[in-house]
Amino acid sequence: MRISLKASIALLALAIATPSLAAEKVLGLAAIDLQNSFFVRMKEAGDVAAADYGVKSTWQSAEGSLEKQVSIIENFINQGVSAILIDPIDKNAVIPVIQKATAAGIPVITMGNKVEAGSNYSTLYPDYDNMSMVARALGKSLGGKGEVALLVGSRGNFVSDTREKGFVETLKKEFPDIKV
Repeated sequence: MRISLKASIALLALAIATPSLAAEKVLGLAAIDLQNSFFVRMKEAGDVAAADYGVKSTWQSAEGSLEKQVSIIENFINQGVSAILIDPIDKNAVIPVIQKATAAGIPVITMGNKVEAGSNYSTLYPDYDNMSMVARALGKSLGGKGEVALLVGSRGNFVSDTREKGFVETLKKEFPDIKV
């Protein structure tokens, strides 16, 4: 996770680089949540990475609310931040606000969910491969037979769907005697 976040911040640092080095660069980060331990660690790693590149990071939590996330992004646009990093709650619903940001000359990177706004950069995690490895390890530990349950995130979420697909397809192909 830290490598992907660090790469995202590095890409944003390059995107917001200008001849005027005196102006402070501010990266607005619109997170899904900042209470969950995963997101807390992501923020900690992101703050370190931003500092490494001389960028001030401003994190805002949507607290799981799409409406709040869109409002956060609109506020970043109004503040004139140098760039915006978004972990979108809904990959399609954020497209208009991403287009608004890029029209204002603010580079946008989305992570986690693949957003196709035509003007943003996307960084994606290897969710399919990660869950394929989990399924493979589970299949081996069960001796190739048995029943398992899979808890998935929100349906229609690119990340959740990709993880589920990696897990289910791997078990079906490599361990046909394991029922999900």
